[in-house]
Amino acid sequence: MGSGKIHDGCTLTGTECGDRQQWHPIKMHHDGTDAHRPPVSTETHSATFGLTLGPTRHKEPSG
Repeated sequence: MGSGKIHDGCTLTGTECGDRQQWHPIKMHHDGTDAHRPPVSTETHSATFGLTLGPTRHKEPSG
């Protein structure tokens, strides 16, 4: 078995893992970010996952 290289170039949390979806069956991390996507800042994370809350989107002028 070649499952010994679970953290191949990754951090323990799998944040910097290139093929983390290959090693981690869970598609989402504990912070709710997509496993396929690179780590994003809280600002970008709020803009993506805050669609329901919409505090950031309401800041944009409409019209």
